[in-house]
Amino acid sequence: MHLKVGNSEATRNLSHRRENRRSGGRLLVLSDRLYDSVKKLVQNESFVFEENFISEDLTTAQATLNLTGDMQWLWRLEELFRLGRLQDISREDARLLLREAAGRGDTSTVLCIISKLENSPTKPEYLDYCCLIVSLLVERDLEGIRRVLEDWIASKKWTLDGNRVHILIDLCFRLINDCAVSEILQIVDYIYEVGGRATTQTWNRILGVAGKSDYEQVLIVYRKMLRLDKRALNQTTYNLLISIFKYSRDWNKSAAWVGRMLCSGLKPDAYTFNNLLDICLYSREYFRAKYIIAFMKHHQIAPDICTYTQLLRLSGRIPSFDEANSTDAEIGSSRAIRHIWNLVSNKMQPDLTFYNALIDAFVRVGDISGAQEAFDSLSSQCLEPDLISYNSLMHGYARKGDVSKCLNLMQKMREAEVGMDARTYCIGIVACKNAGDPDRAMKIYFEAYENGCAQGEVLHHAAFTACGPKLENARRIWKAMTAIHQPGFASYKGFLGCCGAAGRIDVALDIVKEMKERGLVPTRELFVAFLNASKRYKKLYRGVESRYYNMLRKECGIIVL
Repeated sequence: MHLKVGNSEATRNLSHRRENRRSGGRLLVLSDRLYDSVKKLVQNESFVFEENFISEDLTTAQATLNLTGDMQWLWRLEELFRLGRLQDISREDARLLLREAAGRGDTSTVLCIISKLENSPTKPEYLDYCCLIVSLLVERDLEGIRRVLEDWIASKKWTLDGNRVHILIDLCFRLINDCAVSEILQIVDYIYEVGGRATTQTWNRILGVAGKSDYEQVLIVYRKMLRLDKRALNQTTYNLLISIFKYSRDWNKSAAWVGRMLCSGLKPDAYTFNNLLDICLYSREYFRAKYIIAFMKHHQIAPDICTYTQLLRLSGRIPSFDEANSTDAEIGSSRAIRHIWNLVSNKMQPDLTFYNALIDAFVRVGDISGAQEAFDSLSSQCLEPDLISYNSLMHGYARKGDVSKCLNLMQKMREAEVGMDARTYCIGIVACKNAGDPDRAMKIYFEAYENGCAQGEVLHHAAFTACGPKLENARRIWKAMTAIHQPGFASYKGFLGCCGAAGRIDVALDIVKEMKERGLVPTRELFVAFLNASKRYKKLYRGVESRYYNMLRKECGIIVL
């Protein structure tokens, strides 16, 4: 047997045997003699089989070639299949080839594979025929899709019940990256025209995809549901709509779906109100939370663990309930937070998310002992603290300037192999700043630098601010930062504050000029940061320095009268 190839090797001897290359997976079944040749040939530019192909080559001992995940070779192996050079193909292998061809809109290959499977012992299933719809959708041939659906119903090949329709729509979304919702809705229209029906799960899948890009598309899908199948609207659908519109940060848009749910005769559940509480955080309309809780009590909707977690996240911001069920008590009090903790501990099984919110709530109201108590109680619940747990507790100690506690927690993170992020190091630096320890702050920064976490403007601004009047520390940080990170506005602001604390107005002037050369416009905010630091450390500018002072004001856009 000879093979023609598109390079200098005109022929190839196929007697070379395969050695220790068996794979657990299975894509295409080839003979031993073809295995190595195919593997080499598919990497070349082109290949064709000669007509005098020896069929005995395919009847020898079989070998398997696992190419799953290697999409570069699939189209060439499809050519082998179309040329009839494969002895056997399993249903899983055929489905993989079908999906690859359908995903790129190669309808002819899809039809070829399906027709060959129909004449083989491995008969195609419904999911295989769905690849034809996907391929036509990639080609934007909606009329072709309509003809295929009508043919299925007329020939009684497949009935388009709810489960089959969901399989079809889900396959379209999974195989087509830029699948347009409008075209999916057109397919759903065709399905209802031929007597099919989509399930609530299918409609929710379409709503979820539409909600990722355009809220107007969500409304179009909702109106289509009302027109085609109003029965598909249920509590899950409305909860999904509330969840989608919460990212618009518009309370009225999200709350309107609750009204429509009630008008439809459906009762909201705890998940509905958890979403509404989440919207209070997104839109910062914290005062609405107490009305949500009152509504739940009025309609006897029992809160779940997520409800209490959301209340803890809103701690210190809203009026809510306390032990006496009064809506005038402040949830920001440590007493109310402990009441929530007791409720959940007695009636539910609190998870790590709840405890993280609990620690953060105690920190927010300034009860560091309560935060430490909640942190220590994790072990009694058989829970291990994660990065959020440590960061929240560290934040509480950093606000009080307790550097030793922060460093102890960082050491515990190393021992527990909990990876630190930029926020962890930033909290440690802020703790050093509040304690007035610039040298230790610099050590923490360079530890973050060595671990690849010295990123972001917030961290660098905190590092410069923590340097105080020690300009030499700030210069070392600046040199390290500029090697890996382009300084932004916040970094310049922090460095100018350090210059002001050290009384080095000449260095501040040079930095502002460098900033302008990079295309950044100095503002009044930069000058105010410098001036505040100068006042904090009682730096006065006289003589020549006063001239530099006026020059700095001009560079920052402040008119000198």
